Amino acid sequence: MNAVAEQSAKTDAEAAARARALYEYGPTSIYSSKHDPRFPYCLYVPPSLGQGGEKPELIVAMHGTGRGFTGYRDAFSAFARWNNCIILAPLFPIGVMGDGYRDGFKYMREGNLRYDHVLLAIVEEVAERYGIAFDRFGLFGYSGGGHFTHRFLMLARDGAGLGADEGKPIVYKSVLLVDTRQATNLAGTAYETATTSLRDARGELRPGIRTAAWKPLVDLLDPADLARFGLSVDRAQPGRTMLSEKWEAMDLVSALDPAHPDDWFLIVGNDNDFVAAHCVMDGRRCDSAFDNDNRILVYRLTLPGMRSTAAPNP
Repeated sequence: MNAVAEQSAKTDAEAAARARALYEYGPTSIYSSKHDPRFPYCLYVPPSLGQGGEKPELIVAMHGTGRGFTGYRDAFSAFARWNNCIILAPLFPIGVMGDGYRDGFKYMREGNLRYDHVLLAIVEEVAERYGIAFDRFGLFGYSGGGHFTHRFLMLARDGAGLGADEGKPIVYKSVLLVDTRQATNLAGTAYETATTSLRDARGELRPGIRTAAWKPLVDLLDPADLARFGLSVDRAQPGRTMLSEKWEAMDLVSALDPAHPDDWFLIVGNDNDFVAAHCVMDGRRCDSAFDNDNRILVYRLTLPGMRSTAAPNP
């Protein structure tokens, strides 16, 4: 490489670095999502990102009905600087379906649009741009954004199955047994009322904080159990219906069996997410190409020591 070419390459590299510092760090420019350009977003990225060697966290700040999304980004910027965080503020505009409807994002689904999928695609885009894998992120929502946040947290699990986008394998749907007796109660402490992190400088849980214990109780993907229900994880399996995406309702009721007083029925219900060939929601048509039936799965369990007070005990 001659001196002129070398100097030109150096100048180009310096210009690229200046542009990156100007537009991709601090309060960034506004980007359109590559997944769906109808949805823009902005970021706050600490200028010191990557200098300390500690992986940053990601916080999503979800706007309310007023949609002042840059204001939420700016309000979290000081927190981001001091806590090694990237702030992502998406914008879900009014009337993305061309009808002026302002509340679609609050209810997660609008026509064939899934807002949780839009957000997850934006998170992946940010991860790719900065070379950071975000296997988790914090989610804040104000007002209408609070609607979105609550519904998103209920949906954030294995989202594969009948009713979801095709192509994703079903890998995890399980009922867990959780024991909170030895877990640390954080209510009223600085971890709840202030900004004290549960993790130390190495990213590990602080000493003295005990997590809840848990173990699997029922695997909803067990092939033998699915066969009894006439279900399968494979859409193409003859004579079987594919297991639906969302299983969100659960209850325990006594079997009322005097011979087995420790037996209970675990009832698990799905949410068909208004996926039906003929659908109306809030006065609006929401027809889909197929029916995703509501279903209830019932398991009989023996839970030693959890005897029903309604069943006669021998």
